[in-house]
Amino acid sequence: DIKEGLREFRKRSLVSLDTMQQRALVTNKTTVVDEIEADKQLLRECINNIDPSKFTKGTDFRKYIPDILFVDYLAKYKSKV
Repeated sequence: DIKEGLREFRKRSLVSLDTMQQRALVTNKTTVVDEIEADKQLLRECINNIDPSKFTKGTDFRKYIPDILFVDYLAKYKSKV
């Protein structure tokens, strides 16, 4: 299943965000915790909202990979946690 493959790809980002969120919690950076939680929710939704039936071929679907899956979260939050 194509969506399952994207979920595995997304999992790396979620694990990284979880780690950074824990660091932010330990240092009481609640704004950063909330920011990270929002990113995690967007990552969850970006795949759940994909309707594979709209694509006639696998190659069509490959062209639609949500940009959010390519965000460098380590770089985004490095200075904040």
